[in-house]
Amino acid sequence: MHNNQILQYIIMFMIFMGSAGHGFAYNEKQAMEEANMYLKNGQYLEAVGVYQDISDLSPRTEMKAGAILRMGDIYSYFLNNHNLALEKYAIVIKMYGSTTHAANALLNAGMILYEKRLYKEAL
Repeated sequence: MHNNQILQYIIMFMIFMGSAGHGFAYNEKQAMEEANMYLKNGQYLEAVGVYQDISDLSPRTEMKAGAILRMGDIYSYFLNNHNLALEKYAIVIKMYGSTTHAANALLNAGMILYEKRLYKEAL
């Protein structure tokens, strides 16, 4: 193959890939099922990755907030990383305070802070 042909194939591939991304809608239901499957199977980091994708790609505020809340729950309950859990809960509280998930984020953050004996912060 000549360099010119290789260049043409690369350009065609890039055009195809660029147009394919806009032609497919993000399926948040399927992504949520995948994340839940990982969680159920104990594949916590994989679940966090899919929940992060959901929070990045979903057009729906409730879905974004729910995915971030789930990440916080995984960090707290399964990975014992309370600092990351608190970060995720804070995002839900600050950015998605009007969603139904904000109350859960407040409760879960308060429980972690209480366990750390940070009573004033827990209130």
